[in-house]
Amino acid sequence: TEAIDAARRAVTGASFHAGTMADVPFPGEEFDAVVMVDFIEHVRSPEHELATIAERLAAQGKLVISTPRVDSGVRRMTGKYWPQYREEHLTYFSESGMHAVMQRIGFTITQIVPTKKMLTPAYLYGQALAYPIPGVTPLIKLVWPVLPLPRHRPLGLRFGEMTVVAQRR
Repeated sequence: TEAIDAARRAVTGASFHAGTMADVPFPGEEFDAVVMVDFIEHVRSPEHELATIAERLAAQGKLVISTPRVDSGVRRMTGKYWPQYREEHLTYFSESGMHAVMQRIGFTITQIVPTKKMLTPAYLYGQALAYPIPGVTPLIKLVWPVLPLPRHRPLGLRFGEMTVVAQRR
């Protein structure tokens, strides 16, 4: 809820909801756009969630999703050490799987592009400790104290995620 609180401070007068569309936030409202970043992979029934969004989206409404892509090159290169393999991720989509789900619920995908995330070296170091990779994490721990990088300057990185833009048919 820290993000919601920050959004409320930044955009006074706007309404925000932390939860799912199945919670039926903002009853009777229709949306021109719904944006889901690092969300759909955490939902127990992603197809149900997406169908609920389709019901609430305006006729030409857009849906934007950023989610791990299980058929990405990064996932193939890192195998079982892919950073997106996490206990809290309940569903993974391939590009063809995303197309199939969107087709079933009445969306047309207009664009799929690799997601670029802005992350700091300090965040990445914490992730390396939280999700250790044999051989890699010990090396990171060894070089971290002498690494000549600004630890809190964001870097644009790709970890095998996709950003999907879809529109109601």
